[in-house]
Amino acid sequence: MIATELDMLETLADLMDRLGNVPLKRIRLHPFPGTATVADVVRLCDREPKCLCELVDGVLVEKVVGHQESRLALRLAQALQNYLDMHDLGILAGADGPHQILADQVRFPDVALGML
Repeated sequence: MIATELDMLETLADLMDRLGNVPLKRIRLHPFPGTATVADVVRLCDREPKCLCELVDGVLVEKVVGHQESRLALRLAQALQNYLDMHDLGILAGADGPHQILADQVRFPDVALGML
C-alpha cells in the first residue's frame, strides 16, 4: 500500500477492512502500517521468540496458527494431493516457508499449490 492509499484511510476500522477484516490485535504497528518490508518479515521470523507475520500492502499482519487451522490445512492438502496423484498438474507444499508474491506481499500459506 503506498502512502497516498494510507492517507485515504480515515480510521483503524478502514485499515482493518482493507486487510480483510483481520482483528486489530493481529496488525503490528512497528514498523508503521504501510512502511513494512520483506526485511521486517525476515527479522521477525529469525528472532526468538519467532513471530510469523505476513506482509500485506506494506502492513505486518500476524499469522494465526492453531490446532483447528492445522487440521483444516491437512484435510485440504490431502484432497489436493489425491487430485494431483491422478492429474499431473502441479506440486503441493506445506506451511513451512514464506511465499513472496509481490514486492510488498509475503504470505505463509498453510497449503500452496504450484502449477506445472
